[in-house]
Amino acid sequence: ADSHTVHDYRHDRKPFPLVFKRTEKSEPFRFKAFESYEEESDVTLAPVTRYTDKPLEIEIPLYATSEIETTADVPFAYAIPREFAHLAEILTLHGIDFKIMQEPENVAVERYRFVDVEFAAHPYEGRQRVSLAVEKFSEKVILPEGTFLVYTQQKTLRVIMHLLEPESPDSFVRWGFFNAFFERKEYAEDYIMEPQARQMLASDVNLREQFFTKVSGGETFSKDPGLRLDFFYRHSPYFDKAELVYPIVRVPHKE
Repeated sequence: ADSHTVHDYRHDRKPFPLVFKRTEKSEPFRFKAFESYEEESDVTLAPVTRYTDKPLEIEIPLYATSEIETTADVPFAYAIPREFAHLAEILTLHGIDFKIMQEPENVAVERYRFVDVEFAAHPYEGRQRVSLAVEKFSEKVILPEGTFLVYTQQKTLRVIMHLLEPESPDSFVRWGFFNAFFERKEYAEDYIMEPQARQMLASDVNLREQFFTKVSGGETFSKDPGLRLDFFYRHSPYFDKAELVYPIVRVPHKE
């Protein structure tokens, strides 16, 4: 691909709807069916529905309206690290255009941190799906050479948003492509972290206030030694800042 740096198309869009929910509003609908009856099966010993060839019309409520539940602002572009080149191949299959950066660039981006993560009890279509919420934060990063830039001003915008926004029901994240990012790779032994926690409590007034606020907030935290110590680990220099952070970043606009 040609050398390509971040630029702005100056497009202005409303928040993009990711998730809809059905409203309770309905209207009567004449459903064409066939008469049926139930009989006990001598195979299963349970009632089984049998259908006849006699036409039947049934009035049922039709729920035809919905409202937007979750939205996301449309960024100028998404930046995919080159180690996820396999995702770029999937984007190509969906007709999505992208450019490959030929030189690094310092860019202000938006990032997501995963929260409220829950995995499905069983695989589906060969993948372990996950439900989650996200927290957005901003930072300056260097997008290295080889980064895939997916600009949103193209006809495949809807596909781009649904694949790359984590909260979309059909995103790469929800389909389990990033499950490794939910694993903790680093941790601190209690015999090392506990003395550090004591020192942090004694030296940081704000941290001490945060800690005791959480302690008084409920038994789940206050009575769990692991959660109490993890609080200090997360506020220590040893905590892995990339834990639970989505590796694909949003480039909101040109600087």
